[in-house]
Amino acid sequence: MQQLEQLLLDCVTAGDSVMLSGSLAPGLPVDEYVRLVEALRTRGARVGVDTSDAPLAALAAALPQTAPDFLKPNAEELGQIVGADGIALEQEAGEGNLDGVRAAALDLHRQGWVPCW
Repeated sequence: MQQLEQLLLDCVTAGDSVMLSGSLAPGLPVDEYVRLVEALRTRGARVGVDTSDAPLAALAAALPQTAPDFLKPNAEELGQIVGADGIALEQEAGEGNLDGVRAAALDLHRQGWVPCW
């Protein structure tokens, strides 16, 4: 994994966009995306993250300095970050009521999930 990380970091230049997505491979630390976001940012890259559970919680715990430039949470992941019921958010949105999703998104913004470019 260290060789793969180094290859990625060696290839990235200022202005590049990198998307980190999915579950982490078994054995990787839950803060892997936190470390990668920080390392990629030092190289001037914009970083997106699409993950859930412990890796997402690790990003949230390290706010605001590790807030990715792009974040693609589904309703369950949005709930994980802000402490809301993600299933209820999804159900409400499916019924056309976006108030809960909007409130959660604004909460994210207040926590420091603000684009950095």
